[in-house]
Amino acid sequence: MKKYYILLVLIAFAMQHPILANAQGNKEQLRVYYAALFRECEADGTLEKDLQCLRIGKDVSHYYSVYSKGYFVDIANAEKRTSEKKGVTYQIIKNKPKEGLLLYSEGSGRKFTYTDSIPKLKWQMLKGDTIIDKYACKKAMAELNGRTWTVWYTLDIPYSNGPWKLGGLPGLIMDARDKKGDFSFTFCGMEKGDGSTIKEIDYNHDGDQFVVTPQRLQELNILLYKNYGKYEEELFGKGYIKGLIIEEDCDERPCLMEILPDTKKRKK
Repeated sequence: MKKYYILLVLIAFAMQHPILANAQGNKEQLRVYYAALFRECEADGTLEKDLQCLRIGKDVSHYYSVYSKGYFVDIANAEKRTSEKKGVTYQIIKNKPKEGLLLYSEGSGRKFTYTDSIPKLKWQMLKGDTIIDKYACKKAMAELNGRTWTVWYTLDIPYSNGPWKLGGLPGLIMDARDKKGDFSFTFCGMEKGDGSTIKEIDYNHDGDQFVVTPQRLQELNILLYKNYGKYEEELFGKGYIKGLIIEEDCDERPCLMEILPDTKKRKK
């Protein structure tokens, strides 16, 4: 009886101390894989392929590409859904640095990060049902920053989460596609979490790091494709690379997952 009382006291103590409670919430409970397709440039006729992973804990989740250097996992079955190994370098950790926020990072040699609110999507429930890998799924649709997403979610896996920034439904999102056909995520495997701590992967290895806003990162990505010389000047100032040629603007444009408001007049 005494041991039982001590256990209850310890549990209550942990619940009253965010550091201890959060440590438990960071432990991986479930690992879900998605076959991702994405259009890198607007003019591309074909879609790039990737295998991406959602690590889910009680409070925190982490979304990233398996094909970028990170966690070692047994993905033999999931890999059957993809053929080329072109991994994206963006990562999304939900409910970090605190509940309701997400930490977004992108890049390897140069790392860009920002903190933003987790999107509160206004899901429209649609008629229809389907089966995805033996799980009964329902249909829903929502808009997020310039794109309309149609998803299938299952109540059989009661995690209000999904690929990328998507979530907020009463079950796990199993399939998500944007209306224009530029991006899609398809469930292709799942395994029990190993209880390890969910944390960001270090792609950067002490390279250049920049704290930005979502709008600023969008501007930089557009400029990277449009004029690499000007992109370098934006990051490091004029004269950073001697003899750098400021090229003529080209027509190549990145295909953006989020089409954010114009921010040219914002204060840099």
